[in-house]
Parts: sequence; structure tokens; C-alpha cells
Amino acid sequence: MSQDDSLPSIYLGELDIPASLDWLYLFGDTLALFNFAGALVRPGGINGFALDRSIGQWVLCDAERVDLNGFTPEKAVTQFHDFTGEHLEVVVAGYARKAYQLLEPTYPGFTDRLLAQLLIAPVPDVPKPRAQILDLNRVLQAYGASLVLKDNSLLAEDNQPPQLVFTAPVVPVSRPTDTELVLTSVTLFVAQLNITPWLLHVVACDPDHEIAQLLGAIARHELAEPAWGGVLAKLLGSHRKRDKLLDRLIVQPFPLSILLSLLGGIYTHPENPEDIYAELPVFRILRACLDENKVGHPSPQARETLLAGIIDGLEQLAIAADQSPQVLASLRFAQSAQVVLQLLLEQVGPPLAEAWFSRVEAQEQRYSWRTLAADHELDQRTVWYFANYTGSAALAVKQHSQQLELLFEQSKITNHLWTAVWRVLNQLRKALRLCYALIQQQPLIATAEGAQKWMLPLQHLLAHYQQLLKELVAMIERSSQSPQGLSHWATLILSPEGNEEAEGQLMQELLGCMQVYEALESQGYGPVAIQQLGKLIATMPEAA
Repeated sequence: MSQDDSLPSIYLGELDIPASLDWLYLFGDTLALFNFAGALVRPGGINGFALDRSIGQWVLCDAERVDLNGFTPEKAVTQFHDFTGEHLEVVVAGYARKAYQLLEPTYPGFTDRLLAQLLIAPVPDVPKPRAQILDLNRVLQAYGASLVLKDNSLLAEDNQPPQLVFTAPVVPVSRPTDTELVLTSVTLFVAQLNITPWLLHVVACDPDHEIAQLLGAIARHELAEPAWGGVLAKLLGSHRKRDKLLDRLIVQPFPLSILLSLLGGIYTHPENPEDIYAELPVFRILRACLDENKVGHPSPQARETLLAGIIDGLEQLAIAADQSPQVLASLRFAQSAQVVLQLLLEQVGPPLAEAWFSRVEAQEQRYSWRTLAADHELDQRTVWYFANYTGSAALAVKQHSQQLELLFEQSKITNHLWTAVWRVLNQLRKALRLCYALIQQQPLIATAEGAQKWMLPLQHLLAHYQQLLKELVAMIERSSQSPQGLSHWATLILSPEGNEEAEGQLMQELLGCMQVYEALESQGYGPVAIQQLGKLIATMPEAA
């Protein structure tokens, strides 16, 4: 199944388990969540849980099956005594994937030891969050730069981004590698921070370092064509300095040449550095640079490494903003990381993608905004930004899920990526629930003034929600055509037993979503659309 010879020959991810046992994979995931909370599930504990198929999660029904403060790494193995053979392998695979995310930081080496204890050698590799490529915080600190987030007004209607501030220029005591420095600079561009002062500050700190010199030259527009070109410019030698600079860029090793080329490209047009983000779509530029330089062909590893570094930097910015706490900035940086992930998933297939989604899950556990709830006092912009984040996350998951369709039909994989799809679907449900709660809390949103601001964002959110519902239905239908027969998820799309006129859960939500969208299309944002949205919310199950 692997598309990369460097991957282990024995690999046990969610895509490798039998489709008929994916419910056990999810139970392993649940065990790890309980352990992370300090609880130990007693032997026979699965009998105290029930699988809620409407949210793709196991829920506890009998508290006597759980010792709330009983977890220790040494006792974890007792939770698996009820399983044998293939059932044990699947439960352990689901557990290990989540344990790598949540338990490994506190108990280093715990997950590997548990796998060796429970599974027969050779022990398969289980998807774990990919390793960090770039420590952006360390690079910024080395050059005396820090992120300033005064308050959420920085992201108000004028859309002014957070800013970097700098200490007096000093040569770095511990200089980052050239790749780290240039990759940080590209990340700051993708994050739409004040990149020009950063580049000029770097060369001021380290004026004798060649890469710093190149970054400073780029920031000073020395790669741009002279405003007065032609024969006269050549006669006067005005091109010589530029040509020498280009020669220095070209001879740089990969990936420096590619990254410097990207930075140079963004400074060839705007005369005013402050116009960069207004005039240039950053993600299109990033994709164009990778495609034009054939980064990722024929091996995707180079593309993966570059994009992984950018995502690392964006996630560190998101965490720093969240800890400030500046939720709007955090959500915006986190959304940017999801967009970059989409660029990666265009070429990376299983099982590498499982490691990427695993890292996303691990990072989301660290954000305070994941606990947003409809019964909280809500801020309009926070709800919008959360909806935007979930929309970008949905695009990444749906894009990859559709790529897996052909592999499943060719029997190259035996299961679907249920955990990723359920995670994002429940986030979309939450976003819609938050929108509706906000409308109830702030009646002004239901006015004509509110309609102008809410119409398009709500349509976009509904579109993502509808598309992911359809993808989940398609996954269930594909699973039901496998040799194992009807998927246990099929109850979500079939009529309830004894009530043939009723729709399955997902079909109810699809119908409700379409009715809200039609109301918006025909009558605009107003009482009718809000009423239909309320009916849709009433059909939605709520994840734990």
C-alpha cells in the first residue's frame, strides 16, 4: 500500500484494518482519551460503553466500569485482556494512535512499550504525529524578534494583522541553520506578518552572513527590474548588480534556492511593502512556486518537508496567540495551517497522510477555542473565525477522503479514514450550533444590517457541511459493498427499523441543510432562514 519505500513494511493504520472492525478501532481511541483524563477502564469495560453512530464516538453508559483516578502506564495493559487475535490488534492500533498524541508527551516511550507488550513481533508501526520540522519560536528568539498581540482589535474591520517587534540588532549567539532561517521567513509571509522589517532586521543582525545578505537584498527590491529598462540600462550597467544577485540565489542548494526564489518573487512587483498582502494571494504564490520548481516530483518528500515546516511555524504562532489569549489571531493562524495542509495532501497518500491528520488532532487539543460552546456568551467574530477554520479543515479532509476512494475500490486499502471525517463533521455541527446560538444572543444579527454580514459566511459553512455529509454517506455506501456486507454505519442512512417513512440521521441532516440553503437563496438571510436553521440544529446530535 505504501507509496514510499522508506516506510515500514508492517504498518497498522486506520486504513489497514478490516472495515468490519472499525468500531473497535474507535474504542481503542476512546480508551486512550479516558487514560489521558486519568481514568482506567476496568476489564470487561467495553460492556459499559455504547457506540453512538451519529457522532462516531463511544460514550460511557456504566460508570462502574471505570476507575476515575486509576490510570498509570503500568496498569494500561489490563484494559486489553478481553481482546484476542485480530480484535486485539485493531483495538491496540486505535489506542496507540491516540496515545502517541496525548500520552506520549507525558510518558515518553510508553506507547512503544505497550505495543511490544501486546502484539506479536515484528510489531507493526502505528500512525503517530509527524515529527516537528521547524521551531519558529527558536529562530525568532535567536534574532531578537517576538510576536505582539495587543488585543483582538488587531483583527477588527481594518484586518490589521499582529506584528513582530525587534530588539536592537545583535549577531545571534546560536545561529539557526540557513534552511531554518529562510523557512521561517517564508512562514512569516504565509502568516501575513510584517516580513519586510524582519528581513531587514536579520541582515542588520548578521551582516556578514551570505543568506542574511540575500534576504536583505530581496527586501530592498534589488531583484526587481529597473523602472527604466532597455538598452540604456544595459549600457549603464544597472542590471549587473541584479544579475549577480540572481546568480547567488541560483547556486544555493535545495531547498534554499526554492525558498529564496519564492521570497524574491513577492518583492518583484509591489513598490510599497505594505501592499504585499493586499495585492498577492499568499497561498496561490506558495503553490505556484512549488509547482513551477517541480517540488515533489517524482518524490513527495521534498514538498512534504517544506510544507511541514511552514505548518509547524503557523501552529506555533496559533498557540502563542491562544496563550495571550487572542483567540481571533489563533484561529486565523490555525486556519492558514489547514490551507497549507491542503497543498500537501494534493500529492501525499496513505499512510503518510494519517501521520499528518494525527498531528492536527494533537495540536487541536492544545487550543482553548476547541471548548467553545453554544451556552457560552459568544463573540460574533470568534464564531466567524471558528467557522472559517472548520471550513478549511473540512476541505482538507474531504479532499483526501476522495483520493482514498479509488484505493478502496482497488482493494489497496481496507478501510476509510473515519476518525478524520467524524472529527471535522462534529466541528462543522458545532460551528452551525454556535451561529444559531449567536443569533439568539444578539438579535441585531437578524436585522438587515446583520443580513449583509451573515449571508455569505453562513452559505459557505452550509456548503462545507453538506459536502462532508455527502462524503460520509459515500464512504458508508462503499463500505457496504465490501465482502463483509452492510456497514454497521449504514443505520445512519437507512430508515429506522419499523418506520420506513423516516429518514436516517445523516439523511435528515442533509435534507435540513438543503432547506436552510434554499431559504437563503430564495428569501435571503432573515426569519425564514433562521427558522430553518433552528430546525436543522434540532436534528443534529452533539458530540462529547
